[in-house]
This record gives sequence, C-alpha cells and structure tokens, in this order.
Amino acid sequence: MLTNLLENAAHAAGTGGAVLVATSRDRGRVAIEVHDSGPGLNEQARQTLFEPTISFKKGGTGLGLSIARKSALLMGGDILLVKGELGGAAFRVVLPAANGTAANPDR
Repeated sequence: MLTNLLENAAHAAGTGGAVLVATSRDRGRVAIEVHDSGPGLNEQARQTLFEPTISFKKGGTGLGLSIARKSALLMGGDILLVKGELGGAAFRVVLPAANGTAANPDR
C-alpha cells in the first residue's frame, strides 16, 4: 500500500517536487498520510480513483490504488483521499493498530 502511494506521489511531484508523509494514532487505529506537490486530481480521477483498470498515468495499469485499497479493507482499514497539504493529491491510510491497541492507548 505505502509503496504504491509513495511511488505515485513521487511520480506526481516530479523532479524538484515534494512528498510529505505524516503519521498519527488514535483509539487503536494508526493513520499514515502521503501528500505530494503535483498537479492534483481532476474530478474524473477523483470519482474513479479506486476502480481497477482505470489509470490517468501514461503507462499505468490502474491496478495500484485498487489493490492497495482492497488490502487496506482486508486488514480492517481503508484508504481515503484527503485535502493535500502541498497543493497536490493526498491519501490517508487508516489501519487498526497491532492487537487492536496503540502503544500509548491514551493518545
């Protein structure tokens, strides 16, 4: 999941662009966000983002995000499109923490 999101972000940001990764945890769940400074996503891309075989990248198969999201769902989590901090696209992966509890449950 993360490899796909990071590769997509690096591709979108391009040479000289930026990729930001942020993590958090809350109530037994962890979140990992990946932001890029690329051009962002148009409305058509936003609506079909997780559908298999639809790609807006030259040479893309359209399977990466679909497989990544299915993997997250199988683990009891999800991948969500969120507002980008760098002007481009951003995704949040939310997963249950190991054994259902975070290392510091008070966070």
